[in-house]
Amino acid sequence: MAIQLGCQTYTWQMSGVALPALTLVEDGLDPDCLGYTPDSGHIAKGGMDPLAIIRKYRSQVVHVHFKDMNTAGRWEPMGAGSIDHEGTTRYLAEMREPISEWSGHAYQTAFTVLQEDIKALQDSGTLDRETAEFAKRLMRGRVDLAEASKKSRRKRSAPVTNMSAPVAAAYSRGREVYSRDAHCTTCHGEDGLGAVAGVYPPLANSEWVDDELLLKIILKGLWGKIDVNGKTYDPAAGIPPMTAFEHMLTDQEIADVATFTRIAFRDRKVVTGLITPEQVRDLRASLKDKSGFYTPEELLQDHPLDLK
Repeated sequence: MAIQLGCQTYTWQMSGVALPALTLVEDGLDPDCLGYTPDSGHIAKGGMDPLAIIRKYRSQVVHVHFKDMNTAGRWEPMGAGSIDHEGTTRYLAEMREPISEWSGHAYQTAFTVLQEDIKALQDSGTLDRETAEFAKRLMRGRVDLAEASKKSRRKRSAPVTNMSAPVAAAYSRGREVYSRDAHCTTCHGEDGLGAVAGVYPPLANSEWVDDELLLKIILKGLWGKIDVNGKTYDPAAGIPPMTAFEHMLTDQEIADVATFTRIAFRDRKVVTGLITPEQVRDLRASLKDKSGFYTPEELLQDHPLDLK
């Protein structure tokens, strides 16, 4: 029996601009000889999103080491912390057996036709707890595989064109950052409506896309039940945390992607002002002692929003 070897990373290797561990994963590993074993706890403790890292290096992942911690950065028993292991587990399962937009309809039809048989399995206690809970949600109409697997094709209207040259340049650079693999478009979609309908919160016309509030979310990430455009998005339904990009992007890149997001997804209502790297630098310095993701409640204390 072959033994698969994987390089595991620790907290100190996941911190700082250089990110030496990820440089090694990108440039130094031969997946035929040595794969990558991401450690969810150390990735999160280093200020990064475990699911985003696993997505980015999925072709090299041979094992995943699960640890849990709370938003204050202290280790917790598995399931008692704030790391999205459910979302990671679901993604790893999808890597093995992906549900595409087309197969989603087939799965949904199969569940509909077989619902009496599925109920019989539930009643007999044959199903494990996770499968039984999923089947229950499906039978009650709370999950629509066909709809959830459908990628939105709604086109974003053309952005405003009265941009100054500096703003237009930042918009262009920000669009490139937004479109990078395992960055913004992975979850929020190219059109800002959410990469998977009803699963990932939209950016389009979102109340949360607002200057300093937006910068705080980009820097530190976000975790918790959140209302966006009149709809509630709950981590209990498997929604992963918003990635903290403070160690992944420079001040210039954050300023640019924030400028792009404000202009592209606010339906022409936004003033086409430029967010500067100096603004990001100053905010980054003021938040240096904050550990862990922001929660919506924390942000709303300083940035009240009308979420009706």
